Amino acid sequence: MSDAPRGANGDEDIGAPVEPLQDFALPDDERFVDRVGRRIERRLLTNELLTVAWHAPFATALELLRIPFAWKDSPRRPSSPPIDRSR
Repeated sequence: MSDAPRGANGDEDIGAPVEPLQDFALPDDERFVDRVGRRIERRLLTNELLTVAWHAPFATALELLRIPFAWKDSPRRPSSPPIDRSR
């Protein structure tokens, strides 16, 4: 037997809405919707900040470890231009 609720897969007809229950419907309160939306956005922002705070030290450490290897593998350039001795 499937654990999906009736009508979840779209091929079963769940019937018409129950008429007496339509009287109990309440309109959406805009303040409530705004409060819930702000709370969700606040949690998403917190999640993003914690993710950055967790990964930033590791990313910084990896970049600092790459510097010596990048210097080692780079071709050496002269530190100053050659001196013209033909004068």
